Order: sequence, then structure tokens, then C-alpha cells
Amino acid sequence: MRGVVGAVFTSVATPEKQRVSVVGTDIADDWERPDGSPMYYDGCKTSCIVCNTESSGCRTSRVYSVRSSLMSTIEPPKPRFAQIADVLRDRISREVYRAGEPLPSEPELAKEFDVSRITINRAVGLLRSGGLIRVRRGLGSFVRAIPVVTRNANTRFIARDQGRGAFDVEVRSLGMKPRSEVTVDRVDASDLTAKLLGLEPGSEVVVRRRRFYADDEPVQIADSYIPATVAEEAGITEADAGPGGSFSRLAEIGRAPVNFIEDVTCRGATPSEAKFLEMESQQPVLEVLLVASDEAGVPVSMTQHVMAGHQWRLRYEWSDSEKESRNA
Repeated sequence: MRGVVGAVFTSVATPEKQRVSVVGTDIADDWERPDGSPMYYDGCKTSCIVCNTESSGCRTSRVYSVRSSLMSTIEPPKPRFAQIADVLRDRISREVYRAGEPLPSEPELAKEFDVSRITINRAVGLLRSGGLIRVRRGLGSFVRAIPVVTRNANTRFIARDQGRGAFDVEVRSLGMKPRSEVTVDRVDASDLTAKLLGLEPGSEVVVRRRRFYADDEPVQIADSYIPATVAEEAGITEADAGPGGSFSRLAEIGRAPVNFIEDVTCRGATPSEAKFLEMESQQPVLEVLLVASDEAGVPVSMTQHVMAGHQWRLRYEWSDSEKESRNA
């Protein structure tokens, strides 16, 4: 524990000793013992075990209170930077700071909360790691402009005839403008791709690499691998797959995807993924491996979706059909 200079102690009497909540400065954020047990003191103006220094006066910069004088233990207080992060988070949820708008500068927040800029920086860091704000170098911290996007696995492809693909429909439903950058290439199938598509390793596949934006903010990476012969027949070897996307073109040749399997993984982002999605290094991504098969059960596409974990909500709906049949 670090020393607290000019600490203020608010005590609560117990049958054994007095328990203390500490009011200190930036010199100490954590004042509990390493094992988490509470600290006691025998009175101000003595060399107490909280700060191990002679306390000759009281100067207040923060106040923590114990919950009950009857408790045998106390919970350590939240560090000030965490409390400030809670306040800022609440203001964002109430749109005191609106989407896309900058937060007050660190000096302004430090003055408002009467703390150091280091404390404010740590508070802002919590919001950054949670995806609530984004830092723009030289400009400051801005509230995330894009609301959480819901990806409904059960209905997203049904609505594709409303736009140019499932993503297009999802983003427009939020009142935002979707945009994509598409490149198409031919590659040899990796072992994993070949296995999921039921091909021999090294078989030629067409890969459609898409980078998706909502109101020009990067929100998703999606790489689709399609057997080369199927892609050629469906006419999806060019960047523009037309209305409804590649799945609509597959339907036109009688290979409509009707069976789907998704594997969802939460993992760390690769450097290239973090760079495109403008993520913090500690933020996780959601990876969705989607295998789509036609009515005969033959795989026609495998897509790897990668999206920032804080930016997306994955929704799955189902019913207990066996229970329904038993009750029929």
C-alpha cells in the first residue's frame, strides 16, 4: 500500500476497534491490505496503520463510507477513476454526451472532479476498453457514433430481398447508411475451408472479401469462400453480386442456401482486424463461421464474419418443437 498524505479518516465504532474509510489524494487509490482485509486505526493524529505516517490534519478530496457499524468486514471502496467512469458512462446513456460528440477534455474533467489528469486518463481508459468512446489523435475522445447492431441469425437472410444483402438490411433498420468494399480473388482452399465445404484440400475456391461500414464507420469483416464451379455458375466472381447479394444469385441457379450452421468464438483481434475495426488492443472480437448448404445438404458457402464484441449483439431464436409435438 502507498502512503496517503493528509488523509481524512471517517470512523465507525465496533466492539473491537474503529474501522475506517479513507479520504485521500492521488497518492493512493487502493488502501486495503493485500489480502483484502479491512484496516483499522486508533485515532487521528497518531501513526496509524492505514498510512504509516503522522496525520496532523484533515484535507478532503474523496469520501468513502462503511455500510454498517455492525459489519465484521467492509468492502473496499471503488477507486476514484472507476467512480468517474461510472459517472461518464451514465451521462453517455442519458445522452448528456451524444453519439459522435467529444467528451470534455481531460483538463476540464480533472477540474470538474477535482482529481489529477492521470485519474481522468484511467477513467477514460475504462470507457475506451468498453467500446463506449473512441480516441482520435489530436482531436480528443468521442462518444461511439454507431449503436449496437443486432444480428438476428434466424431472420437476417429472409429479409435480404429488401436490400443488397443481410448486412444492408440490418444497418438500414437503424437509420444508418450501409457501405461495403468488395474484392474477389481465387485461392486454394485451406484445410479448414476444404473440410467445411466438403472439398479436397487445395481445391480452387472464390473468396469474396468484404469490409462493411455503417455511416462510414468500419463495423465488420466478412470473407466468403465458395467452390469455384458454383461461383462461376452463379455469376458471383465479380465484386457486384447484385440485389440480394450472393445468396440470391445462388438461389437463381437452384442452389439456394436453406441450411445453416454457425460456430461463434470470442477471441483477440489480429493486428489487421484491430486496425480496420479501429479497436483497442484489449478489446475482443466475435468470430462467426457460417456454413450455408443447399436443400440437398451440400455446402455452397463458408463465411468468416469478424466484428468488434462491443459493437454487435448476436440473437438466436428457436422453439421446442418436440414439446409442441407432444402437446399436439
